[in-house]
Amino acid sequence: KDYVFSEPKILPFLHGGYKVVEWLPDNDHILVTQRTSRRNERIELFDVGEGISQTVAERALLHYDLPVWWETPGVVIYPDKEIPDRNKPSVFTLQLNISRDSPKSKELLTRDIQDLSLTAKPGGDQAAYRSSGQIMVMGADRNVLKRLVFKPAAFGIKENGTSNDGDYSMVWRPGTDQILIYSDGDNGGKSLLLDTVTKQTCSLYLDGWAGVVRWNPDGRYLAVLRARDSYPINTSDLAILDMASGRLYAMQVVPPRGGIYHYLRDLAWVADNQYLAIIGEIMDPYNQDADGKFYQERRLYIVDYFHDQTVEIFPDREFFTGWWGQHMISSPDGASLLAPCSDIPITHYCLISVRRKSQ
Repeated sequence: KDYVFSEPKILPFLHGGYKVVEWLPDNDHILVTQRTSRRNERIELFDVGEGISQTVAERALLHYDLPVWWETPGVVIYPDKEIPDRNKPSVFTLQLNISRDSPKSKELLTRDIQDLSLTAKPGGDQAAYRSSGQIMVMGADRNVLKRLVFKPAAFGIKENGTSNDGDYSMVWRPGTDQILIYSDGDNGGKSLLLDTVTKQTCSLYLDGWAGVVRWNPDGRYLAVLRARDSYPINTSDLAILDMASGRLYAMQVVPPRGGIYHYLRDLAWVADNQYLAIIGEIMDPYNQDADGKFYQERRLYIVDYFHDQTVEIFPDREFFTGWWGQHMISSPDGASLLAPCSDIPITHYCLISVRRKSQ
């Protein structure tokens, strides 16, 4: 009730073939990836105001492993596959690269990486990636500052058969030296906080496992799209962990209905970072029309978690997502939201402005 959300403005140059990764601190550019062929994709910086993009890097197609903006050096850091023989794409080695402003500025950081997960400290000069049995922390000069021994099996994260190292993701907590480590329901479903200074690790209680995580800008609140089953999941909900008090808030957001699956697909902090925007989906595979198409709706919700209130906005629009956590972002100031919305016959991203009613 304190904020006004503008009618979604379609960005014609940013269509559903893109994945949006993060909004840069300048509030003007966003980091995106675009699939260019069956095996390749581009990493681009998209100017929201001008509607133009700049290709920063090209790499092998990686569906779930996204690039990261490394702020202080002003570069994109990204995992890639080095494929010696393009006729044998399954034979490759992993590598970590950086690029500043074009594919020609590509620099190899290391081939000593365990998998494709990485993270950078928001507003800082450090980035981290996984090596065998270790988490490596780099400085802006790209030299390794710390080698943190981390044995995921000791914390209940399932080891995979090829590397004997756990399958987990990482994201840096803003304003701290801590890295959130989390695994899905097929790999132990654990959430941990690793302090890169003290090297201490603690477990976070979420009463489920994290599929998508978003820190608020000051790092106090952790918003999580949460599930309890292994894949394929039947439902997911929202949990917010207050890191100061330890209190865990939980909300359904999309009300369950008999015989219908309900999911939360993506989330972002909005409205001065006081609320959450969430894409929710309801699906009933048993309710089909004459053409055999089952019932499905995907809507955008605004959540006030402190008062346990949810409001659906723009009910006449569908908001599409693919794999969860890769299709909606908000600007650092929380005043703009980018989400994929329907524009038949092609899905485009829509820009939604958010302002206080008094403004």
